[in-house]
Amino acid sequence: MFHWLDQYDIPLPCTRQFRARELVYHDLWRKGYYLTCGDQFGSAWLVYEGLPGNVHAKFLCDFILDDEMLSPLKLISLVRVATQVGTLCSTEVKLPMLLQVKKTLLIAIVPSDNNLPHYITFEWFKPYTRDVE
Repeated sequence: MFHWLDQYDIPLPCTRQFRARELVYHDLWRKGYYLTCGDQFGSAWLVYEGLPGNVHAKFLCDFILDDEMLSPLKLISLVRVATQVGTLCSTEVKLPMLLQVKKTLLIAIVPSDNNLPHYITFEWFKPYTRDVE
């Protein structure tokens, strides 16, 4: 009834991008994080510190190879999506209030000479706040 996957010829990509993606995924999983697909935010994964149904994602994670350049435009867009501002209409005040999503961008840099990615985090600095009296 059940068969081992070894019996089937399932083609897996054999590229540096696939290897890097797999290394980052397994490294974060080994460190105790839970990962889900981050395509809806333009990143590789949403990273959770607990079960995804119980907590919100702490990081948006993407990866690059060590010999690649991360374009400033992509970096800025990823950081802005990670810390996007939404509006919530308060029933008490009748004014829209700004809310900031509390996610940090996590970039994994995968070196070609070993199997341990390096991580850099980015946060968007927002100097403005809106106080409602």
